[in-house]
Amino acid sequence: MPNQGMTLLSAVAALAVAATLSLSWFSLWQQQQALQQVQVWRLSMLQLQQAQRNFYRLHGRFAGSQSELVSAALLPQPLVFPDTGGWQFEADQHRLIMRAEIHRPSVTLLMKDFNDYHWQPPLLSVKVIGYVAP
Repeated sequence: MPNQGMTLLSAVAALAVAATLSLSWFSLWQQQQALQQVQVWRLSMLQLQQAQRNFYRLHGRFAGSQSELVSAALLPQPLVFPDTGGWQFEADQHRLIMRAEIHRPSVTLLMKDFNDYHWQPPLLSVKVIGYVAP
């Protein structure tokens, strides 16, 4: 009889170890997916910044949308940023601020709005500087 109790205890311990290992692997996998998504964002942002700079050099102003960059043959197609909203471009002479809302369900920020609190998704902002051709 004591042998059966030890076998049952060993089986429960093995299941607990397996569950812990599975949860650890899943957590690492989620982190890897998030890092890959950040890499996609980073590469796409660099492409978008470069396309905007080139558009500025050619036209003396920034493009108002990604489709304008595609029409000017500076991007092969509109860039996709997973879990973000469409980019908004705010040009101010030689400076451009590009913003997109991040729609990941696990990422939310609490922002203060004068008398009340409201939940608002974080913004991804990128600054681009245009240069006047000599």
